[in-house]
Amino acid sequence: MREHNIPMVMINANYEELDTPCIRVDDVETGYLATKELIDHHHKKLLLISKTDDLQGKYRMKGFIKACEEASIGICPDSILTYTTETEADVYEQAIKLLADNPGITGIFCYNDKIAKNLMSQLVKLGRKIPEDYSIIACDDSSLSLMGGIALTSAIHPKEKMGVDAAKWIVNSIKNGQPEGDILYPAELVRRSSIREIDLEEE
Repeated sequence: MREHNIPMVMINANYEELDTPCIRVDDVETGYLATKELIDHHHKKLLLISKTDDLQGKYRMKGFIKACEEASIGICPDSILTYTTETEADVYEQAIKLLADNPGITGIFCYNDKIAKNLMSQLVKLGRKIPEDYSIIACDDSSLSLMGGIALTSAIHPKEKMGVDAAKWIVNSIKNGQPEGDILYPAELVRRSSIREIDLEEE
């Protein structure tokens, strides 16, 4: 495509090996803001559940670590649970076991709404309450975030705007005879009812 001067843009993330224009959300900032939301509600022992076979998950993890370090919250092996596309089905059982082994964890940041909602469902079946026992935040702000009894706090993923901007990017690149630049959307949260504030006297 490059040899034939065909404009090409990637959505969500690009390959690290290629210098290709990209339209994406600032996922490092997303991870930072989501984690800080839990910290600002006085959660001090956190769990990140993140995908590692795409750049979005890696960048969100970077933001998680940045927010924890900034707040002097220690990160240990039990602070981060990772999975891939192939191992996603196993991550819920692993998360529940990790939470059982670490009763001090009160805040959970999930890679996306799907992981968060499935985990919430399984925790509720075990008699846990959201957000009383666990405060949960995720990414995507998809229709899943509003399903079920607890509305999920989630970071926005501007899917429709990305599609419109990608189309404009292609048209402008063809019209001008050279590729447009990157488009980076700032992180933004939609706050709902899946996070509670911990009373400082509970600590």
